[in-house]
Amino acid sequence: MGLMINKNFNDKWIQKFINLLQGFFYAQYCPFGQEDERKIEQEICNLLKEYLELLNMGRSEDERKLVEFKNTLPVLKQLVISDMIAAYEGDPAAKSYMEIIIAYPGPLAVLVQRTAHCLYELDIPILPRVMTEYAHSRTAIDIHPGAIIGKGFFIDHGTGVVIGETTVIGKNVKMCQ
Repeated sequence: MGLMINKNFNDKWIQKFINLLQGFFYAQYCPFGQEDERKIEQEICNLLKEYLELLNMGRSEDERKLVEFKNTLPVLKQLVISDMIAAYEGDPAAKSYMEIIIAYPGPLAVLVQRTAHCLYELDIPILPRVMTEYAHSRTAIDIHPGAIIGKGFFIDHGTGVVIGETTVIGKNVKMCQ
């Protein structure tokens, strides 16, 4: 099928999807590039729908998966914000939430994993792994989409951290390399 080579699904597509997720999750914390959260949410869902269409799934369950994913976004947002707050409170060198969002690799890797985990749980193929591998290439933190992570998770100095598929991490955990 050539999915990975398809001009519509490549690194730029993944990057756009992740950038939209960041815009949605961190909208109230970033003064630049703010858009209507519902608009961003719709763009995220449109990209996911496009992905499912590329897989030629076209099944009635696709719409159910899209609705479930959309309904999960507010919960994911709460988790991602709890991770950002944990990073800020857990690192005495942190100066602001904005610094955490822009400069810290751990929160990005966890944001991507949380979203990928949701897609993994919805049994959406390939995309969760592609997302976490993209985050791995950007952050040097490798988190499998199957890992279960509690709220308030912070990875500090994460280069080389690997969290496997069967890992379960509780609430309010700070992990250092």
